[in-house]
Amino acid sequence: MQRLPWFIFASMSVSVISDSQGGLGSSPVALDFGSDVSTESWPEEDMLAKLSKGLVAAVYCGFIAVSLRLVLVGLPKRMPRHPSVEEDGCPQSWVVFMGVVYAFIYFTTDQYVPSLPQMEADLLGSESIMSGTVQMNLCVKAIFGMATAGLSDRIGRKPVLLVCLTLLSVASFCCGCAQRIEWFIASRLLQGMGESLEPVIFAMARDFFAKPSERFVVVAALQMMAFVGIALAPLVGGLGAHYLSWRAPFFGLALIWGLLASYAGFAMVECCPDGESQSYLSDLKRILDPHLLCLLLTESCVMGAYFTFNANSSYLAEVTFGESVISSSEIMLVFGALCGVGAFLIERLRLGSVLQDARLAMSLLGAAGAISLLLGVFFSSSFLWGYLAGSFLQAGVLMMALVSANVLFFEPLEDCAGMAASCEIVAQSVIPCALSAFATQLMIYDGPAGLICCQAAACVAAAAVFWLGYGISPPAWTRRAPSRKDFDQVLRRMSTSGDLLLQIEAEEGLHQRLLSREARSQGLMADPALKCRVGNLADGTSSKALRDHMCQAGKITGFECLSGNGTGSVSFSTVEEAANAITMLNGSVLNGQAIMVDPWGKSQG
Repeated sequence: MQRLPWFIFASMSVSVISDSQGGLGSSPVALDFGSDVSTESWPEEDMLAKLSKGLVAAVYCGFIAVSLRLVLVGLPKRMPRHPSVEEDGCPQSWVVFMGVVYAFIYFTTDQYVPSLPQMEADLLGSESIMSGTVQMNLCVKAIFGMATAGLSDRIGRKPVLLVCLTLLSVASFCCGCAQRIEWFIASRLLQGMGESLEPVIFAMARDFFAKPSERFVVVAALQMMAFVGIALAPLVGGLGAHYLSWRAPFFGLALIWGLLASYAGFAMVECCPDGESQSYLSDLKRILDPHLLCLLLTESCVMGAYFTFNANSSYLAEVTFGESVISSSEIMLVFGALCGVGAFLIERLRLGSVLQDARLAMSLLGAAGAISLLLGVFFSSSFLWGYLAGSFLQAGVLMMALVSANVLFFEPLEDCAGMAASCEIVAQSVIPCALSAFATQLMIYDGPAGLICCQAAACVAAAAVFWLGYGISPPAWTRRAPSRKDFDQVLRRMSTSGDLLLQIEAEEGLHQRLLSREARSQGLMADPALKCRVGNLADGTSSKALRDHMCQAGKITGFECLSGNGTGSVSFSTVEEAANAITMLNGSVLNGQAIMVDPWGKSQG
């Protein structure tokens, strides 16, 4: 069996080892940026090649200049959050926009994979280098995402998104114009930098959708869009290369990214939460909470199973079992479709909380992995259906597990959602790529059984990590929402506190609401039913620390910490969230001291 490319980074050094057309060879390929030799002839190649080189050089120079300015001068001031984010929420058109951007990020990553042999000849590259440009792109995206997403927390989402979209347009154009492998790699690096906007997309989802139930639906929709891009990318790229040229899809992507950048410039409003951002290290310390690390490792295992299938299934089907290219494409399409169906089903079969959904999804994923192991041991070495049956079982629950873990991960990280999203992208990229490469080597040396066992083991590991590190003993912010019984008890406590009058409005589709007769008579705007009194605060507790702690219960609309007397107040957007704060956070620990959370009326009694 021919040795498949290992997980490599394409290096733009003086020379590299090249593959011969028959396999691994040893003829050197000089990486000379001054040469324009190409075996392909196409219209106006000299003019476009010179233009693309100038653009690539200009972008790198601009990147260095901007980086130096940020280091020497500091970050620009962030624009305030647009009022429409709080008042109107996220427009449906913007949800569609985020889905389209997310889908085209993955489309851009590997749409040229079917054209790698022809590109190898045209760009004077090698099999290893051309394959390595795909993995290189994922790693560059993950690394730059750490800076890009954290930057969006500090200067705003809009400027970062616009810069990345513009960079993707320019880089895609330069990829299409490249005449040598060196300039293609340089352009692909820029594409990876532009694709680092992926965590910003998830940060915006966290900004617009504070409630986990709503965010669950949106994240599931985004993942479904991503799998559409993943499934269609090789097909569209292959058709474009067959009927036109492998360069045509790159030019098409340049146009699409340019249009998306133009739309974002006109339609986007700043959605990053107001308030002073903490340092990178402070945000990172919060993200490295043991419970959150378990969720990140869970996502790594889930994506490892997906990457293993995506990188190896075609070779296994075509070389080992003699299937056609069309059959291989159909297998990948079915796998992607089943992933989308799984995300759709978990949204429809809600069990009452995201934590319960996650427990169900992880249990099913572990069971699918165990079944796949059995199929791999007994059937995969002789029958392709043994591998496919196990893989399709995994596909049905992969996105269920990924979406639920994503929502749980972002729940306590509202004010550093960008940084959190970048860490998540690293977890979903670097470790899964390494696992996929390891699975490739197992397939080479142990055959199909080695591949399916590695892929199934990733699913079992995801379930085990989740249950051991999170599912059995979840943190406070993911405890169950209060039941109707709990909520009624809190309402009775509120109704007997002070002079509050409890009125229940039985309108279909509306929650119960508490109104204060005294507050109405005085013409006050604040509804005491939405407020909680917080007592026994430790000395030195800041208003921001109080807000960060209380936001576990719901969306906060106002907060205050009274220095000197150990008390504070917090207002929520709904009565349910205020009740949730009382049942969930009363007796919780803040700054080393157990706090008391009571209805606001109790402080007036």
